Amino acid sequence: MESIIIGVVLGLAIGFCCRWFDIPLPSPPNLVGALIVVSMTLGFVGTQSLMKKYHPKADEVEAHE
Repeated sequence: MESIIIGVVLGLAIGFCCRWFDIPLPSPPNLVGALIVVSMTLGFVGTQSLMKKYHPKADEVEAHE
């Protein structure tokens, strides 16, 4: 839950800074591109919750370098 809150706050902060300093947003310029970003995020969050449900030790696995 913490990572979701941090992600939302970070996203809002980036959007605020881009608007305040008149920097173009680092996102797709059309609706289809924005929907792709949303679907990737939902897929990531959904997969994470499924992994926790079916593989409880998935959090213990570290990324390989």
